Amino acid sequence: MLIKDVFADAIEHDEVELQAIIIYATQESKECSMNDEAKKLNDYFAKENREEMKPKINAIMDKLQMKRFRGVYEVFTSGEVFYIYADTKEEAMYLKRSIGARLLLHTDLINYNGKNRTVKELIKGKKTPHIIGGSKL
Repeated sequence: MLIKDVFADAIEHDEVELQAIIIYATQESKECSMNDEAKKLNDYFAKENREEMKPKINAIMDKLQMKRFRGVYEVFTSGEVFYIYADTKEEAMYLKRSIGARLLLHTDLINYNGKNRTVKELIKGKKTPHIIGGSKL
């Protein structure tokens, strides 16, 4: 898979941070090109210090006025799962002191009060952060 394919997927799935990382690697640092294999991008960021990269990626996002994607995260704690509408994965995990989380798509279904509803329906009119619900595993 080429970096340009990863970039297209990042756009399709609203992975704003990944878009910014690719823009940084291909445009700012010029360590990679869009036609390189995705492994080159992985190798480049594996050797960079993650903490040093955060300000650079945030600067790119500010420069291009990229907004982080608010979304519903399926957050896992020991024995429970929660659905949290948050600005970032880290915020969602922090609210429940969780061990992991994954971003849900707007079209994913969640059983809410006995009915299957889409993520998009459940966040309409809600502000972040908002705990939609949860259940035992």
